[in-house]
Amino acid sequence: MNDLNLVDYVDITGEFFESVRTIHDNKVVQSPLFNLLEGTRAVEIGNKKLDTGLIPLSEIDYNFDTSCPQDVDKVIGIINGLVRLYTSWLNNSSLPVTVMSCRYVQTLLENYQGSLNDCTFENKRLPKQENYDKNSVEWKLVHKVLNSFILGLVKFVGTSLHIAFNTLYEEEDLTTRNMDLDFLTDIPSEFIVKKINESIHWLNQESGIESQKKEILCEYLELLNRMLDIQLILAIAIPIFENDDKKKIKNEIQFLQLGLKNIESLSKVDFDNFKLPCGSFSKFIQFDSNNRSIPAELYMTTNEECFQNLQMMFKSIYNYVIESNELLNVNHFNQFLKYDISYKINSEYNAISRGLFQLYLIRDDKSILGSRETITSMGMKLMENTSCLQSLIFQPDTWTSIQGTDEYINTTKEDILIKLNQLLSDIETGIYHNLSSVTNNRCRQRQLMSRGIVIWDTLQVSSESLELELWQQYGIGDKIEGPDSARDDPSLPLSSFVYLTKLNVMLEVALSGFETNIYKPFEMSWMYWYISYLTQVIAEFYSNQIESINNLRTYSITTSIPKKIKKLKSGPKKQKLKQQNEIHQKIHLPMLEKISDYNKNYVIESYKGLRMLSDGVRMLFIMLHALEVTSITPSFELTSLEKIYNLQMKPWSSVGVPNLPHYRQYEKSISIDFLKKLSHSQKLEKIKQILETIIDKFNDSKKIYMSIIKIIEDDDGEQFIGNGIIEWYKSLIKTCVMYSLEVNNIIKLIDGGFSKDDYDLEIGEGYHRYFPKIFIKLIKR
Repeated sequence: MNDLNLVDYVDITGEFFESVRTIHDNKVVQSPLFNLLEGTRAVEIGNKKLDTGLIPLSEIDYNFDTSCPQDVDKVIGIINGLVRLYTSWLNNSSLPVTVMSCRYVQTLLENYQGSLNDCTFENKRLPKQENYDKNSVEWKLVHKVLNSFILGLVKFVGTSLHIAFNTLYEEEDLTTRNMDLDFLTDIPSEFIVKKINESIHWLNQESGIESQKKEILCEYLELLNRMLDIQLILAIAIPIFENDDKKKIKNEIQFLQLGLKNIESLSKVDFDNFKLPCGSFSKFIQFDSNNRSIPAELYMTTNEECFQNLQMMFKSIYNYVIESNELLNVNHFNQFLKYDISYKINSEYNAISRGLFQLYLIRDDKSILGSRETITSMGMKLMENTSCLQSLIFQPDTWTSIQGTDEYINTTKEDILIKLNQLLSDIETGIYHNLSSVTNNRCRQRQLMSRGIVIWDTLQVSSESLELELWQQYGIGDKIEGPDSARDDPSLPLSSFVYLTKLNVMLEVALSGFETNIYKPFEMSWMYWYISYLTQVIAEFYSNQIESINNLRTYSITTSIPKKIKKLKSGPKKQKLKQQNEIHQKIHLPMLEKISDYNKNYVIESYKGLRMLSDGVRMLFIMLHALEVTSITPSFELTSLEKIYNLQMKPWSSVGVPNLPHYRQYEKSISIDFLKKLSHSQKLEKIKQILETIIDKFNDSKKIYMSIIKIIEDDDGEQFIGNGIIEWYKSLIKTCVMYSLEVNNIIKLIDGGFSKDDYDLEIGEGYHRYFPKIFIKLIKR
């Protein structure tokens, strides 16, 4: 006790023991909701860094009167601060240290009991309430203008929370701690918009406020109206795959353009002269409300960052609504999701516009973009666009190979349809998994795609089993046939689609590891080796299996069915078959030709280019290893390189087909034993020759990508859409050039007398997210 400074403490021992005397039966009365042991576990108590009860607050913080009139400069300062705090919240912060740190927000939310009339700035806990002149401009600025603005902002925070709860990850994308306060959930936006418009009218007609400051307030209020309108895009029905009037959409989202104009105007204002009232923003809510987090400093972005963030939000929403309105076919849909949505998401991408897109893409009724397309119909279109167009497995009327009584045939068909529908339902789940992952942050996308490998591998087993069962037991399905085919094997179109989807997911998981920086340099070597292997498997599958399946359909329409028609005698059966084939020739044959051309000219070539590029990088690592600039076979005391390989390859290890290459196969592929037999000069000469071969690979890859860009640019919008896909291939071309220049540089260094001790390997940022810059750097002595 002698060490304590008793001046800082209040002696309550007398009062305490007096209170104890009133306790009957020596029992402490406690709430059943309260655990006495919580106190013993609460290590934060008394710790200034952890205990919110010890947050230092001034007298102004305690007694801040939110009902007090404020002049126009301070109201502008508060509004500007709130908007900056909203964007701060989106930038990896939390509500208690951003928007909710405003005393006006706290008071309004604490007063709210379900009615808009509750949302006042009257702080009933203050001991004295002064009588203010309610007719003054300053009073109306607070209780009309500021009140309506905060109502709108709080409502938009509530909308943001709704988006976050449905599509984003807690703390990873957005922190949703709200102190158990209701952000006007039950109040329709229309009522709040009405109040905002009333404030705008008052400012313009009756306020008498200086013109420039009035314009700032009106711009902010109008911007808030546009923000509240953002959720309206969820009601827009996009007529995808239809040639409707595409210009209508701009009228429906005009509010986004108006919002961008508001942001542009506000970004030109110098807000430094608009000071905040003392106590209007503080840690009071962390101290006062139901706070389950440790004390934290308030966080407010700069005006420049704030307006950039808002601009990005409005622009990204506007762009994806406009772009989604241009989708005319499945290829457009795939390219849009891949190049214009998924690949564009980075750490700077606005979390709300990203989360909103997921709700915009897949609506509550499971429709795609509010169109007539559903996940079910979209899944069927994706399958048809790959290998299932006019597949007999989807046409029960053609299952004439089932023999027996009518009852047996009908029962068998019903059983088959039950199994088929269950499989299609499972495939639909896999497609939904793919669609719902595109708007996640890139790290989360990779995690979800890793799960997708297991999903699609399981689906492949199921689909293959069913198709083989139907073929072997009932002869149902498509067989490989044609003028050059002597086989009588099932083509397995459904399994082919599933397998191809799985391969692409596997490839994407491997590639995205470079973007997320999870590979060490020696691991990059085997990952590019594995990517080269996967791209070869995919390209060959397209060239062989997919082409055979689609050629089968073409042959059937152009040759097989016409032959059958000729053999049939005149009658209803012949007439019906003739009419059916006319439809096939008019509709399905052009579709098959487009699919075939798209695959040959674009898809297969794209995989070939990727294979050459990744193979070139793989060989570059081997040569750098041979030059002893780096080691792709480092040794470890606690483990082996093979175990690290198996651990890194775990996402693909459960897949049966294609088999994951063993470490021994990789070890064999990087062997440089042939160089060890050579003299030093011969070794360097051989390395130079191999480096020249690597340059050829990069140049060949570049040529492929340049031809792809030409195909895209020459296309009239029938097969390709958007700028994202062109940017993607241009960055790959730059990557090829970058690697070629670096390899040339290494050759020059070898010619100039290369010493391994003078150089070290460096990995830097490249032109493409999947291909970092790899170069050797002179070591500074």
